[in-house]
Amino acid sequence: MFRPDHPDAAAAREAVQRLIDRLEPLIRRRFRSRVRSVQHLYDLDDVMASLRRRIDRAWVVGRFGGGVPDESTLTKYTQQAATHIVASAMRRERRQQARIRHAQGLGVIPRMSGLEPHRSPNSDELERLLAHLLQTLETEQQALLRLWARGYSHREIAVHLGLSAMTLRTRLQRIKATVRVPVSGN
Repeated sequence: MFRPDHPDAAAAREAVQRLIDRLEPLIRRRFRSRVRSVQHLYDLDDVMASLRRRIDRAWVVGRFGGGVPDESTLTKYTQQAATHIVASAMRRERRQQARIRHAQGLGVIPRMSGLEPHRSPNSDELERLLAHLLQTLETEQQALLRLWARGYSHREIAVHLGLSAMTLRTRLQRIKATVRVPVSGN
């Protein structure tokens, strides 16, 4: 494998980039319909940029077995990676929407009329709505609720705050129980 500091690494990286450039029209055609359904999350240029970063990272760590991958290997990898990128964006959007619906049901944030089902509220507006609620909570509770509202998983929040997953769940349940107050404007 060519490590990034290997004398032939620059030439190999250029060869990989040329191969990606050659495959880009095929990738764009193949994923145009998939991306069209989630274009509010990702456009095709975003997918291609993410894909290029992912391929470069995979090449650096030796995912392709060293050297320049052949076209069929790279085609297979790009199809899998692009599918994963789009699916991840869709999952992230569903989680965020579920959290917003849950928070609306608890009365934590008012229902926002006029929003299309597939659109998220502006993150600044969500922050503004949460700011009022957060003033009543302790600092750690504020951090936990902010991370949860931004869509982080329980495991990610637990690691970030240095808690066990079970402790995090318990604290999150307590916060949810504390903030169950009706909000006008539903």
